[in-house]
Amino acid sequence: MFMVDNRRILLANVSGSFYALDAICPHEAGYLDEGDLDGETVVCPIHYARFSLKTGKVLEGPAEDDGHLL
Repeated sequence: MFMVDNRRILLANVSGSFYALDAICPHEAGYLDEGDLDGETVVCPIHYARFSLKTGKVLEGPAEDDGHLL
């Protein structure tokens, strides 16, 4: 995790490729950088919503809004 202009950013290495997305879960504002990485997904530590690190898309709720890739 790093900060850019007061924005919390998650940087993840997936099989040698780097992906960056907002580190704040759109569901309940959990810090995704404190969640678990599981292959190509990140799991929110609050309600376990899963997001694709490659696309930012919600893979499993309760989140309904996609994450934001950078």
